[in-house]
Amino acid sequence: RRCKPCSMPCPFISKIVRKSYRAPSSQVLCAAEMSSEPDGADATAVATGTAAHVMPDSRARHGPWLGFAIIVFRDSDEAVEALEFFQGRKCDDWIMCVKWADAVHQSKRKYGARTGKRLEPGCDPPLGEQLFPISFQGKELTSAIERHREFTGVPLKPHVEQWVMAEVIKAFYKQHPRKEIREAGQPIPDTLILPLLNELRQTRWPAALHRAGTQSEEYLVLHRGKVNEGYEVLMALIEKLLEWTDPSFCCNRIA
Repeated sequence: RRCKPCSMPCPFISKIVRKSYRAPSSQVLCAAEMSSEPDGADATAVATGTAAHVMPDSRARHGPWLGFAIIVFRDSDEAVEALEFFQGRKCDDWIMCVKWADAVHQSKRKYGARTGKRLEPGCDPPLGEQLFPISFQGKELTSAIERHREFTGVPLKPHVEQWVMAEVIKAFYKQHPRKEIREAGQPIPDTLILPLLNELRQTRWPAALHRAGTQSEEYLVLHRGKVNEGYEVLMALIEKLLEWTDPSFCCNRIA
């Protein structure tokens, strides 16, 4: 993080191999590599960062174990930029040795989980996905079930399994549909929306979804009050939109 360009977000570390092969006996070398799919505009660049620190070690028959990391960048252009920037660069006591990873380490972009055919515009997801989205896991799912159980007042025996509770809650809402409230909003001025749309169209999305398990092809989370490396312009435009919408509205993250 200390050595990278200010405009480049921290890359996504896909894999770390701490013990890969032995260093030569004449030197102590700690290394890593780099990789990408440079064919096609949408190819995701996978870069393996290699750092090397050399020192004499004539006593040992074999040097220490060497490791490497596979690092994923947002696109091939960013991976090329990183390759040119980091190769041979010194950081503290390390000299970085960076290269494209072997073909075996190349992988296609992983998208969010899909539970079926995507919804058509204007369609609502099934009731179960409205109440308990597939991205809810662990404590988040438990909290959602408990919240709906308290609201509906459905009587349940102690120690009932979660899936049973969820099905009972769904049955309650089918018999007592939630009331849909419609409100007419204010049209966003072109002076705010057009620059924001233009910036979104040219956004370089993160190499890995910022929220796992979603059905979105891209997912980015920006933090208010913190530095969003690589997304400063986008965040500034969003801040203007939030100020126009409701200056008193408080939030610390924007997805």
